[in-house]
Amino acid sequence: MPENITTVDVRAKGADTSGHEPIDDLLTDHEHRDRTRYVFPPGRYRLAEPFEAFDWGESLEFVGEGRPTFVIEDQFDKPIFNFGYSSGNRKPGNHLRFEGFNIDITEDGVGQPPLWALAKYGLDVHNVRVFGERSADGSPLSSTIFGILRETGRGEINRLDMPFGAEHRGKKDQTHEAIGLNIVKGKHNGLLRIKNSYIAEHANNGFYVYRHSTGGNVHVRNCISRNNGLTAFRIDAGDTCKDSNVLIDMDDLPYDGACGLWSQGGGKFENIHIKRESGQNKLIRDTQGNITESFKNITIDNAGDGDILNLHFPGGKWVCDGLTVRDTNDDPGDQNDYFTSRIKRDNVVLKNVEYSTQGDKRRGIHFEDSKKIKVEDSHFDVHEVALNFKDCENTVVDDWNEYLRGAINR
Repeated sequence: MPENITTVDVRAKGADTSGHEPIDDLLTDHEHRDRTRYVFPPGRYRLAEPFEAFDWGESLEFVGEGRPTFVIEDQFDKPIFNFGYSSGNRKPGNHLRFEGFNIDITEDGVGQPPLWALAKYGLDVHNVRVFGERSADGSPLSSTIFGILRETGRGEINRLDMPFGAEHRGKKDQTHEAIGLNIVKGKHNGLLRIKNSYIAEHANNGFYVYRHSTGGNVHVRNCISRNNGLTAFRIDAGDTCKDSNVLIDMDDLPYDGACGLWSQGGGKFENIHIKRESGQNKLIRDTQGNITESFKNITIDNAGDGDILNLHFPGGKWVCDGLTVRDTNDDPGDQNDYFTSRIKRDNVVLKNVEYSTQGDKRRGIHFEDSKKIKVEDSHFDVHEVALNFKDCENTVVDDWNEYLRGAINR
């Protein structure tokens, strides 16, 4: 962060630390916005209106001491904190730091997004936890939005926790439900790292990193996505998601389960563990376009009903090196063929696969109308059929280790 910072202790300036009287005027009226560090000692600070900051110059910092809490008791159709996000000409400043806060939205009816934060060159959001579930009446959809505007910019989101998610709105289309973490579309051009963060119970995407062809990259590390809807982790070209977990364990999910991983723009997943105890949706899907989708060392413990792999879009190469599947579902489901994975596309490579099922009618992988399929160095322990090829061409099964159960049908 830049030097020559003016520090403002909000308690010393008269801010109420009991959470009863709003502190909005103190924040918006302070004359030293640029190169200002607002320090919040321990306490509860009420915001009666959304806080917005644009064009703040070189740097702006909000720093909590002893994990103070922002208390929100009123509903408004804007983010609680908006640093630099605008559809118009307003822009963020060069550097932003937001660190060490709880955001309390437990009051009934409060549903606005907690934090949108952009910066041109430097963005640091650390140790932020949201208490309470966003109400279904809250808008916009994205709970958090982050981004870095300049190509040389760098940023880090570390320990962002949103464990309570958002109420299900009951929409027919999950794209109209709340999103957990979003990267600003069309403006992110720098490098952003997201680490040690936990996002749960958003019926739309959990970690929505895909940016619709904008520049920049995002790297996700050591994160947990739990009971999110459309996709747990959704990444773009050049992005990586590593050492992270997907957990689907909510009874009676109000939406159609969760898709675990989606390399929509061609990013890379590595060292990912997916545990599904319920749910109807596919765990790993593919995307359209002439791109390579790469997966490495993926472990799946599945007791749900949806497909484990579901690949059906025409596109580039889809590669997974290291896949462990442990399927413990005893219910064969409604499908007549009982396969647990389905692939209907070309250019698929599966290497070092360990695939097992326990149910009497839980089969392996069904390929249909596919070309250039290669399975090597793999071991299946499944019911009746390990690999089923229907109307396929140029399929290769190499270095096949001994398997306990499961035939190869061509």
